[in-house]
Amino acid sequence: MRTLRNVENTASRPRRLRRFVRIGLGGAALIGLGGASTAGCLDRPVSELSPNTSNLFVDQITQTAVDKIDLLFMIDNSASMADKQVVLQQAVPDLVNRLVNPFCVDADGGLAPSQPSGPEADCPDGFDREFRPIKNFHLGVISSSLGDAGAGTVSGCAAGVQEEDDQGHLMGTQRPGLNGDNGFLTWGGTGDSGTLITDFQAHVAATGESGCGYEASLEAWYRFLVDPAPPATLNRVPCRDGDTNNSCVAKGETDEVLLAQRREFLRPDSLLAVIMLTDENDCSIQVGGQNWIAADSDALAYRGTATCESDPNAACCYSCALGQKDGCPDKATECSGAPAGGDTPNLRCWDQKRRSGFDFLYPIDRYVEALSQAEITVDYNKCEPKKVANPIFKDLKNEGRPTRQPAERVGASAPLVFFAGIVGVPWQDIQTTADTCTTITDGTACPPADGSLKYLTAPQLTQLGRWNDILGEPIDFEAVKTGCAKDDARLLHQFKNPADPFMEETAFKRQGSNPYTNATLPDSNPLNGNDYDTSNTAGDATDLQYACIFDLTENPCDSGACDCETQRDIDSGKPLCTGVGQQNKAKAYPGTRLLSALQGYGSNSIIASICPKTLEAGAVDFGYRPAVSAIIDRLKEALNEKCLPRKLSPDESQQVPCKIIEAVPPEQTSLGGCGRAGRADAEDLVTKAVKQELTRTGVCGGETERNCDDYTYCEILQLTGDGLTACLNEPAPKVTGWCYVDDAQGNPELVAGCPQSSRQVLRFFGEEAETPAKGATTFIACKGASLEDTAVTALK
Repeated sequence: MRTLRNVENTASRPRRLRRFVRIGLGGAALIGLGGASTAGCLDRPVSELSPNTSNLFVDQITQTAVDKIDLLFMIDNSASMADKQVVLQQAVPDLVNRLVNPFCVDADGGLAPSQPSGPEADCPDGFDREFRPIKNFHLGVISSSLGDAGAGTVSGCAAGVQEEDDQGHLMGTQRPGLNGDNGFLTWGGTGDSGTLITDFQAHVAATGESGCGYEASLEAWYRFLVDPAPPATLNRVPCRDGDTNNSCVAKGETDEVLLAQRREFLRPDSLLAVIMLTDENDCSIQVGGQNWIAADSDALAYRGTATCESDPNAACCYSCALGQKDGCPDKATECSGAPAGGDTPNLRCWDQKRRSGFDFLYPIDRYVEALSQAEITVDYNKCEPKKVANPIFKDLKNEGRPTRQPAERVGASAPLVFFAGIVGVPWQDIQTTADTCTTITDGTACPPADGSLKYLTAPQLTQLGRWNDILGEPIDFEAVKTGCAKDDARLLHQFKNPADPFMEETAFKRQGSNPYTNATLPDSNPLNGNDYDTSNTAGDATDLQYACIFDLTENPCDSGACDCETQRDIDSGKPLCTGVGQQNKAKAYPGTRLLSALQGYGSNSIIASICPKTLEAGAVDFGYRPAVSAIIDRLKEALNEKCLPRKLSPDESQQVPCKIIEAVPPEQTSLGGCGRAGRADAEDLVTKAVKQELTRTGVCGGETERNCDDYTYCEILQLTGDGLTACLNEPAPKVTGWCYVDDAQGNPELVAGCPQSSRQVLRFFGEEAETPAKGATTFIACKGASLEDTAVTALK
């Protein structure tokens, strides 16, 4: 929640308060998204104008009724993913149909007895759409394959080879025969949604399972959406003078093809949702230097000091390839054992710090920051890391369109950016139950009446302490950080010791019981079958233990990747096999890095299990249907008109002390000036504040090529008289303007769908002129008490 602080004496905290702009005696702040809104969301009460002050607080209004969505799917395309891709294909109709033809529900969210046949059909009496049908969205699919980080020796991860190294490009450009423009699918609200469903299923299927075994699940979407200079090639170069082996890797030319795809796919004013489907943990190897060693075909060449075995996050855990570290035990003694070796690609990204003294993977902060912040870090190995603008929060085509807004801080979610993971975790760990319903009393943590699977939200997982169960305790990085030259704290593991032993990532048999079932390891159990002997005939571990498994309807050994190829698989007790070439179960490994990123991103994360509860045809919780429901339930909070969490204070004439301002870009000439219905010229003081906010966020002014003076600034008039009465009382008044409604002012039925604590809304209507105008950036300016005395309203 945003808090406005006193802007006096800001020298001691310039970074925190750099978003505030002094306007007369007041300030300006910005969060949210402008555009064709129907309601705005306020965090705090607005006070009346205090005597002898002229404080003015300006904020962008969130476009709460979002009219466009960009959905990006990152699908693991390594071996053993075909069965999960089939389950996802079966869930595609649910996802698409919920977006284009939303359910009809009552005020309490209950489903209507019959659902409309299409988006233009009416709901039964007493029911309304859960959100407005989405008539404009992009659907894109990318794979997890980014090659071998420049090693150049890894079979199945060849640079530039489609499926083995898809370079973060959209499937529509990587696989032949797929429909769609610019590599992705579009929906404009008309035509046959069945064709869209079929085409989308084809994109999912085309991802395949012949991709690189180093699944860069996080880095793949980062490269497509965020990386300011995605590499088209990686080159081997000398690490230093005299290095004739070219032992380091450097990025080559920038991938202009990818940047062009990004510009077409990613719109600045859409709701953005990134959805990951993967059965393995993330293996996003850092690009550059000698990080390629982690992907080398040979065994991991370096071992860590003996300290690493007991505590890989300790300051004295480092690689034996390095010199003696000051203040640590004698290196000769610490490194006297045999070097690490014998590991397979399935183990290469596991527990790197403990085994080798290095962590070759990108830090989780990279991905949390990318989803939430206006600036991203592009160099981690400096005391003052370099920051650049984040494409997610920019107008990539420089069209002067309003942009989605970043989160207030790292660890909070950006208002219109959502992050979902269908990953390796037992569904029993993250489901709603009778116990969660008792603990969280708002009803959203209760299981459905039909007993089907419903997932907990990210905030609920936090409230219930479930992150400790599936990830473990957060590590105090400051206790082990040893200087800024390498910024060690960013590269260490995020959590340790999960309470659920099924989420411990290891190659060896585990001990303990799942906190929510009777499943006990390493014994036979319904969650992962059992832990088994992962070693080969030489005694070297070859694989990780499973987090969960599920029944298959077809034997994958008949058509592709098979986990039951040898007698050794049977003799080891692998719980997927009934015989050589006979596999009846699919598996997933603990997705700890993926879950760390989801936990770090906060409330706009959606977590689901890649191990479905059932594949029984016709079941209400069949396949990934519960995951789709979790995604839609979270998205619809942004797709719907939001209720205001705090009341305003209307005066005797039922007016609130706020003004709504449209900033119309110069190319929107068809709108005309401020003579449109329901408009007036904005006051100079407000216009100045809005220009400064547009400049600060890079919409115009500053380093952009657009001049903020070329915009038209109009006030949308607050309704009065009969128009106000209609806005306060009628479901769909024929008026142009806006009003404020709460359970004490206006028709209580208009806020009946809001939670008891938030029964208030801002209502916008445009009978004579679209209100607010599409393509405009919309602000609210409110008068409030002095910053020294009280907090005031900011729009969410």
